[in-house]
Amino acid sequence: MKAVSASAPETRIQFGGVSASVFANQSKRSDGTSFKSRKVVVQVSYRDEAGNFQATHNLGLNDIPRAILALWKAYEHCLVAQRDEPTGT
Repeated sequence: MKAVSASAPETRIQFGGVSASVFANQSKRSDGTSFKSRKVVVQVSYRDEAGNFQATHNLGLNDIPRAILALWKAYEHCLVAQRDEPTGT
């Protein structure tokens, strides 16, 4: 199975400084049929001491409820996208 990576997220859901980005990649099976697989990346944005935006995957206590909401919405997006895709492509 060979995957072709996408550079931009299909969608991005954000609650405060916590975001969940959904990436869709087109892949091919060994029989030549293609399918789309999705991955979700959770990220927390913050400002460092110099005032520059930084990102991490570590969650603070107050980030957890926001991450849960963002992941739930990302999950819903994936289910709807999968349902609406034609089969056998």
